[in-house]
Amino acid sequence: MPLLTHVTRASTFRREYQQQPLFSLAAQLMPCATPTAVELFPPFDCGAQDKGRSGFAREGCFAGPGTEFRALQVWPYATVRGGTQAQEQAAQQRVRRTVLQTTTSFRFHFGRSADGRWRLLFLDLRVPCSA
Repeated sequence: MPLLTHVTRASTFRREYQQQPLFSLAAQLMPCATPTAVELFPPFDCGAQDKGRSGFAREGCFAGPGTEFRALQVWPYATVRGGTQAQEQAAQQRVRRTVLQTTTSFRFHFGRSADGRWRLLFLDLRVPCSA
């Protein structure tokens, strides 16, 4: 079941996984100075995960529209910590761009804040095909 945690200070946040700090993710990330722009993210297949392949039809770092994430109906199954479901649903609708890193399957969802600045609104750390 998805766990959504409202984080206002990334420096103090601890991930569920071994209570590691958020910034410990940096060691897992691939270099991604200029993600490849796409309209659709590469499809994923659990059966294609072998010999170092991620399971995505294309490997790399991709930037695309946030449409798929905005349509995601996670709320009936999600646990929300540190905020309300209404706040998280409103933030979900502000997502405009998503960056996918295929080596980790992590997705970074960005949108603009009230002052017009781009912000990371959601960080999706789900691992496909995990039990």
